[in-house]
Amino acid sequence: MDSPHTGSLNQAIELLRVETELFTLFLQGRPYHPTVETLQLHRSSSQEWVNAQFGITCSERLGNVQIKVFSPEAHGMVGWQPGESVFPCFYETQSYELVIQRKTAANLSFYHDNVLLRQAIKPLGESILAGVLNFGNEVGLTEWEIRSSGQALLRVEMEIFPSKMDYKLDYQNILNEVNEQIYNLAFDFLRKTYQLTGLRETQHQSLTEFFTILQHVFRQLLDAVERINKNPNYALLQDRRLMDANRVKKAGRENIRELAKHPERLREDMNHGFLTIGSRNYTATHLMETRRRLAYDTNENRFIRWMLERIHGKLKELKGRWKIKNRTPDPLLIKRLDNMLTQLERVLKMDFLREVGVLRQMSVTLVLQMAPGYREVYRCYLLLLKGLSIQGDLLRLSMKDVA
Repeated sequence: MDSPHTGSLNQAIELLRVETELFTLFLQGRPYHPTVETLQLHRSSSQEWVNAQFGITCSERLGNVQIKVFSPEAHGMVGWQPGESVFPCFYETQSYELVIQRKTAANLSFYHDNVLLRQAIKPLGESILAGVLNFGNEVGLTEWEIRSSGQALLRVEMEIFPSKMDYKLDYQNILNEVNEQIYNLAFDFLRKTYQLTGLRETQHQSLTEFFTILQHVFRQLLDAVERINKNPNYALLQDRRLMDANRVKKAGRENIRELAKHPERLREDMNHGFLTIGSRNYTATHLMETRRRLAYDTNENRFIRWMLERIHGKLKELKGRWKIKNRTPDPLLIKRLDNMLTQLERVLKMDFLREVGVLRQMSVTLVLQMAPGYREVYRCYLLLLKGLSIQGDLLRLSMKDVA
């Protein structure tokens, strides 16, 4: 595979051109991403470019249509026909300039589902539509249209590639792993929901579904909390206390400022005084002592406690609803619920969770994403949330930001 020409990484060139009888469309930007080239991403095992998904649908009103796309192999524009493969040249966080030049009096407009992208393309004069498209950290397929009087004349589907991971390998493997678990849980949930609640109890399906998902991840969750307990995240705090001078083991320089503010803490001592003022020696009756201590009241540990308490509350709610309803007694289910509640109460009494305060704000830190134990707990949390949306519009969920 040929390497890109020197300087081509930062040079904006034409990436797509569509010639029609009504207008000419130009899309230009940088065809390469410096990080992608450095890491040699989006290549096969033989270092060949992977294929990017790309498609253009044209209305008959456009007449004769000629399409050209950029090719890294040819280092320039080549003709393209529907069904032919293209190479990756659209990446996250990069800007692409779109220009549409009208040839007739047709009223053209740009459409994308995202309102920010839709507003980015604006008329310039009477015959030009132009603007800059930037997809931020979002990757995957995107689709946009050129319309006339509300009717789509041209529909373009293209694939936005990530710049810091291999899209076809790493990112897809992550999605496949999560989706495989979600689909398995979905089918299992549908089967178990029918047995537990019947068709009439649809208003309680979300809680039952939560329990079904929880059973699959509960052991992983407890193991992760046990692992965190061996090496929890902590903050190093300093405690400053006013103490009798004879009991202070190590006095810091901050005591000079304190004694200057509080001279009443000084007494005259001509023999052992450490502070000389004029011809007199003074010693201190009280000094500030600073001690460092480990505090486990961090945002990550607050999240762990909040999540465990939330699961505990949902299990108690499920147990209470089960007893209220006139159903066939199920001692095994009640025993299972009691065992899970006991396990949660046990881990909530762990030392690193005892002094943890209330979670005020949810923030996804690097500790939650990468630290041993924390990342497993956060993953279980995401699976529980995903499980709650299985009966929702799961197939229409948009891709998450790579970030």
